Amino acid sequence: MRNEWQLPEHIAARPLTFLILSGITTGLSWLCYYRALQLAPASWVAPIDKLSVVIAIILGVVIFGRADKFKTHHRFDSDCIRCTRSCSVNLPS
Repeated sequence: MRNEWQLPEHIAARPLTFLILSGITTGLSWLCYYRALQLAPASWVAPIDKLSVVIAIILGVVIFGRADKFKTHHRFDSDCIRCTRSCSVNLPS
């Protein structure tokens, strides 16, 4: 054991607040997702759900000005895609 676990009383108020808010919003988003699946076919709901990643990136750039980090990750992703394509193996079908 590394003895790194701490009681919540040792966590500062601000990080604890964000953890609680994150849990609440995650739960609410799942409830909304399941409700959307009840109201519409999955073929309509899934693309909108996946759009949340794009929206999060755009909001991160607009609100926090994090375009520099996005460019770094984008370059890394391009390298990974190039490597994956060059190392791909033809699997039998």
